[in-house]
Amino acid sequence: MIRIGLAPIGQIPEALVALLAAQIREKLKTNDVAVEIHAALILPEKTTPAFVLSRLSHLLNKDQQKYLIGLVDADISESEDDFIYNRDDVNRRMGAVALTRLRPEFYKLPANDAVFQARVLKLILREIALLLGLGLCQDKKCLMYHARNLHEIDIKYPSFCLDCWPRLNTAISKK
Repeated sequence: MIRIGLAPIGQIPEALVALLAAQIREKLKTNDVAVEIHAALILPEKTTPAFVLSRLSHLLNKDQQKYLIGLVDADISESEDDFIYNRDDVNRRMGAVALTRLRPEFYKLPANDAVFQARVLKLILREIALLLGLGLCQDKKCLMYHARNLHEIDIKYPSFCLDCWPRLNTAISKK
């Protein structure tokens, strides 16, 4: 059994985290995955990928079947001029998804919870697959395709392609 922890960092509604946990279980379609929700962590003023991952590392235990995804209610940036949607540390079995720029209202568009939740779920599922050892895919509709912008995230299906899905199932069954 693989245990995946979701760790909210900042003011993320509990209902959203619970919904995402249920959707992860549904999309992975296996009884070999359990999703656990951690208590929210405090969001620091300056949020860098390294800081987020170091904060998450305190939640991991020595259990090799535990993977951790942090949901960060802020931009994660390396510098003042850039941002990232997600970051992972495969060796420590953890990743982070930054929520701020996934919201339509960040771009002065009307709020759309369905679009926002779909974007977050796609990035979480991709992070989980990366942590389980899947590589990138050339199929632009597959979750394992490296999206460089929101449009490329939006056009992805909320699932894996016919090449990546069996590899993911194999990775899950080996853990």
